[in-house]
Amino acid sequence: EANYIRFPFWLLRFFPPTDNKDKIAKLIREFNERRFGKTKFCSLVASHDITNIRTKMLKIINKIEPVMCPGKFSYNDTTLGSIFNDNKHEYLKQFKFNLCPENDIYAGYVTEKIFDALYADCIPIYWGGDRPPEPAVINEQAIILLNPEEPDDTFEQIQFLHTNEKAYSNFKKNHKFNDSAVDWIYTKMQDMFNIFEQKTREKKLI
Repeated sequence: EANYIRFPFWLLRFFPPTDNKDKIAKLIREFNERRFGKTKFCSLVASHDITNIRTKMLKIINKIEPVMCPGKFSYNDTTLGSIFNDNKHEYLKQFKFNLCPENDIYAGYVTEKIFDALYADCIPIYWGGDRPPEPAVINEQAIILLNPEEPDDTFEQIQFLHTNEKAYSNFKKNHKFNDSAVDWIYTKMQDMFNIFEQKTREKKLI
């Protein structure tokens, strides 16, 4: 719509709206440089599966090794609450991969799930309406896109990365964010500020 601006929730989750370009660039560098020792294969943190996308993805990846699910959906792991005090980022740091299917598949609908995985230094296994998601921000070479209807090539890639330490290490050398991320994020923040300023002036609040 003419009066609509797309402003994804993940922006506010990971990037304070008052940050200037230098601070945003610093956060991007920290994202790209985050590294944690990995002791487990793959996780999926979800409370439901209304569209059946998660069930399909889980069935595929479970053929490699059981996926840990600490949420209500396919619950098989107590440690998110018992050890990590429900801190998702701390929990995800253990895992090489994280399944990141969206609740539904719509163009422009990208939630914080893939950014949670990147923040915890997991390789996101993603499925959503945008393929790839947030191309101005996320480096496509740092994520894996899994189409549950055509999984064969992706399944082989994940299996190879999981069983070949050198290949996994080389994949992780890809920067998580593109060079264009800083400008894109800063512009989004400024667009929102400009709208707030315009509307408050129209209402004579400033």
